[in-house]
Amino acid sequence: MSSKLLVVSGRVGSQQVADGLFEMMPPHLKGGVMKKISVLMVGIVCLLFCFTVTANSAEPTGQYLAAIDKVLAANPPKPGEIVQRIPLTGDDTATILVLRVAKDGVAPPHFHKTHTETVYIVKGSGQLLIDGKWVPIEAGSLFLNSATNAHGVKNTGPGEMIAIAIYTPALKEPDSIPVP
Repeated sequence: MSSKLLVVSGRVGSQQVADGLFEMMPPHLKGGVMKKISVLMVGIVCLLFCFTVTANSAEPTGQYLAAIDKVLAANPPKPGEIVQRIPLTGDDTATILVLRVAKDGVAPPHFHKTHTETVYIVKGSGQLLIDGKWVPIEAGSLFLNSATNAHGVKNTGPGEMIAIAIYTPALKEPDSIPVP
């Protein structure tokens, strides 16, 4: 199965991100309503990064805002930890995590059997493995990886890489299968 990659770098508006996501949709879903929903969904994700309050609970809530820097400070990585996954919140439909990849760290190629993963790079730079090729990513990049598509990440930047990951449906059990 072939993966589709949308990498959006730099400062862009939610309309531009939504247009990119819209282009990735199958033709039968490209109605006007779906485009409006895409714009709305991207706007909501962008708002998540614009507001900050202190919240460190991973308990499901009807609404959730987090100060990512405070979440990271409250959850230092364990010695030798390469990829840290900090649960933020979720419900039956989605799980949101903060991902921290150590300097020079690698999340080896893997896939998710039952989850689609959307990742927004908050800080740092590196490479994303998609369709067997390593492509550059940086702060501001957004990528969508559908279930069963192999991917991996290398942190090639000068410090740690920070990202927000949204898994759908919600992660109820581990779903990361290594690729040989």
